[in-house]
Amino acid sequence: MHAPRKVVITGASGNVGTALLRLFAAQEPGTAVTGIARRTPPQSSPYARAHWHEIDLTRHDAHTALVPVLEGADAVVHLAIAFQPARDRKYLRRTAVAGTRAVARAARAARVGHLVHLSSAAVYSPGAYGVPASEQ
Repeated sequence: MHAPRKVVITGASGNVGTALLRLFAAQEPGTAVTGIARRTPPQSSPYARAHWHEIDLTRHDAHTALVPVLEGADAVVHLAIAFQPARDRKYLRRTAVAGTRAVARAARAARVGHLVHLSSAAVYSPGAYGVPASEQ
């Protein structure tokens, strides 16, 4: 199996995205990495490893903004999530559901061969803060 030539990572400035940037720097130095985030991080290690695009996946035109960024990519790794502000459930849903839909639609339109999506384990049950949720 050959190394991908271009990988696009949504949520690339988050915890998992940062770890993935470090991995690409160490193990796949020939792969072009494009990072997508709401805000571009500082151009220091490991963020300098990626070419950045500021795209908020809650935008109504996120799909349209993503297509040209995804064109030519071998893979898209969708890591973008939002868990704050917890009181704004509509925003959280727009990020998780509408944002994921926009990424999937854009990946299809751009003819990306692979889409990897990491779902948040923190979002699995409605409930009150400080009250344990049943695994049922």
